[in-house]
Amino acid sequence: MDRRQAIRYLSVALGYSITLPSILTITNSCKNEDTNLSILEFLNKDQGYLIKHLTDIILPKSEQLGAKDLNLLRFIDKILLKTASEKNQEFFKLGCSNFETVFTSRYKKKLKEGTKKEFEALLGHYFDIPKTKQKLIFQQLSLIHKKTSSAIAEELLIYKFLTDVRYLTLLGYYSSQEIAEGVLQKNVNLGYYEACIDL
Repeated sequence: MDRRQAIRYLSVALGYSITLPSILTITNSCKNEDTNLSILEFLNKDQGYLIKHLTDIILPKSEQLGAKDLNLLRFIDKILLKTASEKNQEFFKLGCSNFETVFTSRYKKKLKEGTKKEFEALLGHYFDIPKTKQKLIFQQLSLIHKKTSSAIAEELLIYKFLTDVRYLTLLGYYSSQEIAEGVLQKNVNLGYYEACIDL
């Protein structure tokens, strides 16, 4: 299976109908926008605050650009609004809400008061698990779209939410012009085809 086909299948499995033109349009529209949480269209401010920290944990700034530099929070907000199915939007919001409940119970404070270190610790709780449990969770996630939200365990919705955030963060990162040209060094102008010329 080639890489493009794999990405298409992964997108459909996660509940997104993403095409290359829509990714490029959304990526370019997010480039110069403010990261102010009040301009989010799909996510509320608390959800935006959480996802801003999660994307920074997934792709922190190093010698390369990080998630905050590329405004991936805005990218994720627009992708969810414009390409996610209604069912996937519902799963995302429920998973985020369940994550918030766990966070509040564990740290005895509101989500918007959380620190990057606390979010990192909670992520570790969900992903530093034995491989057998990981395998079982990902098997369940592959079947999640066949169920209604009421039939899905709260913990599984959290895993769905976290894997979606990771997937969308990486999608936004690798489809951004800065990374494609600066890091991956792809030549977007490949020239022109000329047939029957002398070599």
